[in-house]
Formats: sequence, structure tokens, C-alpha cells
Amino acid sequence: MRKMLLGFVAIVFLAVPVSSYAGLVTDYFGVTLSTGSVGLGDETFEDVFTHDWTPSQHIGTTDFVVDDWYGKESLSFDPYITLFGSVPSGGEPYDVEAIYLDNDGEFLYVSIVTSFPPEGFTHPEIPDIHVPPGDITIGINGGLYDFGIDVDGGTGIIHATTPSDWYVWNETYSVPAQGELTHFDGGVALGPVALSYTSAELTENECDTFLIEAVIPLVFLGDPPDGTQLYVHWVCGCRNDASGSNPILKLEGDIDRDPLATQMTTWGGVKAQFR
Repeated sequence: MRKMLLGFVAIVFLAVPVSSYAGLVTDYFGVTLSTGSVGLGDETFEDVFTHDWTPSQHIGTTDFVVDDWYGKESLSFDPYITLFGSVPSGGEPYDVEAIYLDNDGEFLYVSIVTSFPPEGFTHPEIPDIHVPPGDITIGINGGLYDFGIDVDGGTGIIHATTPSDWYVWNETYSVPAQGELTHFDGGVALGPVALSYTSAELTENECDTFLIEAVIPLVFLGDPPDGTQLYVHWVCGCRNDASGSNPILKLEGDIDRDPLATQMTTWGGVKAQFR
């Protein structure tokens, strides 16, 4: 299932992209992140994503979803001015821009583009609350929490989980969203995946951009056959990628066995690389 949840506005690109990053999102999915200046009416906005979010590699099998927010007052809880996208509660630091998903005969590839830093974030208007990153959840054939990848703990271990293993980081400081859970504790440890949470070396809408990328052996998922439905979501502990009626970003896809897919066995390591 290929989805784009972008809002469209009349924009004029005024400059070539100022920077870009090559990671799994580029090497496997063929999306080169870049930012530049954009003109809208009489105003010019800096550090706007100017690239095409559509994959240019593995286009027949990749599933992806995009909801890139850009607006003013990105570090305030005051009313926002939104130019496009769904505003995250609290502004740009909580924005999850995109999720990409694909597989070959051995591995599942996940790439998440977000403004949320790996060390967590303390909003200047709530200085006594430090929000951690969440864990990655994977559901199979209608499930939502069948597997969890430990991101917050920095181990990169994938666990077989049930919904009862998942919880909300802090109900008091979490956006209601649609009831999504953010972290897991327990389950059955299956083994390490290649997990990386790194800077994309880009500033967008006043905030740094980060990539959470994982290469997961399909054997850990039970070696699912062609057509198996997959569900993925990742969000920071407070679920602030959501706001009001806007849900957090979620991806629904499936297993596609692509005989021409590039094996990425040398990408990353077998442990988390950000702790």
C-alpha cells in the first residue's frame, strides 16, 4: 500500500537544495533528503524539504507514508500557522515526516525520518519534562504490537510482544492521539537487528533531522510469505506527532518478494549505534 499524506500548496523553489544525506533512505529507497528556500506569496521560507519523497529504487515493492509539517511558531504551544502537513503538538521537534518499508528474501528494511533527537527532547515551555524516543512496533496480518524493536533502551533487540507488553510513556504528558502505545517492556527477545538513529545533517523548519533505520532478519518475524500484511509505527514517548484530530504517522504495507532486490547485508551493525 503506497500512501502520501502531503498537503499541497502553490510554492516556488528559489534555490538549489542546500544539503543532503545518504543513508539507508537514500542507498536502498533512493530518496535523497534536501532542503532549500521556498517562496509562498510574498514571503520566503528557509530550510524547507525540497526533495521528492517518492522512492526511486525498489519502486514496485516499497511501501511508504509521508506527512511533512511545515509552519511558523514551530517551538511554541501557541496557535500555529501551518503552510502544509499535519501540525504536531508542540511543534517541529515532534514531527515524524515519513516512514519507508520494504523487504528482500532475507531482510525487512525500515527507515523513519523525524525531527525528534535520539537523546530525547525537553520542550522549553515544559522544562521539567524530558521526553524519550519511543520503540518501533511491527504488526503482522492485522496485529499492531506483534514485535517491538528496542529504540529507547538503545539495545536494538527485537522482541516478540503482545499488546499487554506495550504502554504509554506518561499519560499526563501524552497527546491522546488514537490510543497508540509508545514503549514495550517484556516480551520474548529474538535477537539483535541492525539499528541506527543518526543525524541526517539537515535543518528543516528550525530543527535538526534524524533517521531511525533498521534492517531486520525476516526469520525473526517468522519468515512471513508473500502478501503478509505489515503495520509499523514509531513515535516519541509523548505521542506529540499527533495534534487534535490528526493521528500519529502509521504505515500499512505488505511483504513483497522481489528477486531483483539488493541485499543490504553489509548495512549498519548488529547493535544500536546511537548509545
